[in-house]
Amino acid sequence: MMKLSQEKAGKTPQQARSRARVARILAVSTELIREHGMAGLTMSAVARRAQIPIGSVYQFFPTKGELVHRLYLDILETFHKPAMEALEASTSPARFARALDGLVHHIYRLARADRLTRDIWGGLQADREITLAQMKDNEFYSVLLVQMAEKAGSALMPSEFPTRATIVTEMLDACIRLAMTRDERSGLLLVAEAISIAIRELGFDVQGSRRRTKNSRSGT
Repeated sequence: MMKLSQEKAGKTPQQARSRARVARILAVSTELIREHGMAGLTMSAVARRAQIPIGSVYQFFPTKGELVHRLYLDILETFHKPAMEALEASTSPARFARALDGLVHHIYRLARADRLTRDIWGGLQADREITLAQMKDNEFYSVLLVQMAEKAGSALMPSEFPTRATIVTEMLDACIRLAMTRDERSGLLLVAEAISIAIRELGFDVQGSRRRTKNSRSGT
C-alpha cells in the first residue's frame, strides 16, 4: 500500500493546547496568504492575527520556510483521498479513463481556485524542501497510476509501467501548473489534452478501451 503522507514540517506537539496552537497558526497563515499572497505571510503577522506570542510561532515553526512547507504538505494530502477513490474505481478500461479524468480535473479545479496553492506552486523552484515534497508526492502518483492501469487491464507490459507512469505523472503535474497561468477555457483545454495523452500512454485509448499494441500481453 502506498504511503499517503510525508513527514510533517515543524514540530508536532503532544499536548492538546499546543496542538490547538499549531492548528491556529496554520489556519491564520492560510488566511494571510489567501488575502495578501505569500508576501503577506510574516511571522509577526501570524502572531498578531492568531493572538499568540510570536515566540510560540517560532517554537513550532522556526522559519517561515518550515511553515510554508507544512501548509503545502497539508494541501497535498487533501488530494490523496480522491486519488485512492480513483484507484478503487479503476476496475475496467472505461472506468480507468473516467477515474483519471475526474481525479486530474478535481486537482486542477481546487488548485486553480485556491490562492494558497497557486502561490506555493508559483514559487516551487525557489524552496528546496517544497521541491522535494513535490517530488515525493509525484512518486506517490506514479505508483498510483501503475496500480490503476494494472487493475483496469492496461495493454502495457509490466516492465513498461514504472518509467511510463513517472513520465505521465510529471507531464500532468507540469500541465496543471501551466494551465493555472492561462484563462479558464485555455486551462481546461490543456488539462483535457494532457489527460488524453496520459490515458493513451498508460495503455488505453481515449474512449477508455484497452489499446492493442505489439507489446500487449499474450492471451489478453
